Amino acid sequence: MEEIRIPKNQLLLVMGLLMGPVAIILGVYFYSLAGGPSIRSPLIVQMVGVFISLSGLLALALVIHQFIYPSTLVINENGISSHISFGFVPWSEIVSIELYERVEGVGKQRVNVKGVLIKAKDPEKILGEIRGLKKFGPNRSFRLRGSPIFIPDVNWSWRLDKIHEKLQAYWAQYSRKSGA
Repeated sequence: MEEIRIPKNQLLLVMGLLMGPVAIILGVYFYSLAGGPSIRSPLIVQMVGVFISLSGLLALALVIHQFIYPSTLVINENGISSHISFGFVPWSEIVSIELYERVEGVGKQRVNVKGVLIKAKDPEKILGEIRGLKKFGPNRSFRLRGSPIFIPDVNWSWRLDKIHEKLQAYWAQYSRKSGA
């Protein structure tokens, strides 16, 4: 089977590209507004302006980074690779692949979470291989769902059921080849 590359949802990138400059302009406007006669605390208005501008600049930087180094989910005969969080997971480490849909959170912060949950033989080994800030998502997924490998629905340009179907097909092919 050929290698499949599933890109991130382009709508999120376009929104970031459009909203970044808007936030920068809005932040500069707030900063310049601080000197007006009707403003009681110009320092706070300036701080808000700087914060909004920096947020817009960060959004632009992240979007540009995504265009230079696109985050994709790669599925091939060797395993699954995500350039976003969990890195590379060989098929030999995978125990099961299942659709996941639950309500998570506490109190008013409850959200309906959909995705593909991939259970691994040794989740601690996978967590040990992840470095830096990329470890935050898999650690949280491991605490909540019992597996560090979770592919959320909102990130990808493909539908979740199609991703699940492709993962199942590749995993079945690996299982037939290895005799497992």
